[in-house]
Amino acid sequence: MPADKRKEPRYPTNDRVAINLLPLRNQSLRATILNVSRSGLQLEVSEEIAVGTIVEVLTPAKFAAIGEVRYCRPWGTTFRAGVRVDDAILPPSEARRHMTDDELSLYNAGRGLTASQVIHATKHLSNCAACRDRLRVPK
Repeated sequence: MPADKRKEPRYPTNDRVAINLLPLRNQSLRATILNVSRSGLQLEVSEEIAVGTIVEVLTPAKFAAIGEVRYCRPWGTTFRAGVRVDDAILPPSEARRHMTDDELSLYNAGRGLTASQVIHATKHLSNCAACRDRLRVPK
């Protein structure tokens, strides 16, 4: 098996989301987020989305991500689309919240978090020295 050349770790998820194709917002699709990294996510969608399309990804947890479709390939009866995330928006109460020990542990393990939790973690850890220090200290 060839070495993984990805620049960032991927966190597997299985989150059902709604996708709005921008800028007109006249088309909405259902999708599943399959994995999340610091700068992107992989979606499973029922129909092809053109490369370069700007999409808004909305989770039931009121998290939104805006990004550009970088690829969309057939995968069995569905398609796999990669989205480079340009902006992520969390509810204000979620954005300020420190991470729990369980969330830090799951984040460190690279599995067990939802897409919105992974995005919250990456954004929060980039700004919070206290949570970064807790992440480095094994329990």
